[in-house]
Amino acid sequence: MATIELKGNLTVSNAEKLHRIFLQTVQQNNNVTLDVSELEDIDISILQLISSLYSSMSPKGKPTFSGSFSPLVKKRLYICGIIPDQDMDDKSIISAFDEKMGEES
Repeated sequence: MATIELKGNLTVSNAEKLHRIFLQTVQQNNNVTLDVSELEDIDISILQLISSLYSSMSPKGKPTFSGSFSPLVKKRLYICGIIPDQDMDDKSIISAFDEKMGEES
């Protein structure tokens, strides 16, 4: 199992490096955990990469999450239509995320 720590404000400027990390990690591991405990904010390009991670792991699995989502990340997930309410708890966010990403794979 591999853990990828998502930290700080992740934007399109981080996308290429994060994409390489995702590819390398999936090639070497069947189980991937995204640690969001130090993630402050995220943009659509990073959400697209996470969606791609779901697709690349399907049908054998999906990424899991650890840590708590920051208020800004919750807001972004809400604005992008991934979660229906930005006041959701972490477990509900993960369920909504899994459901939404499952639709797209």
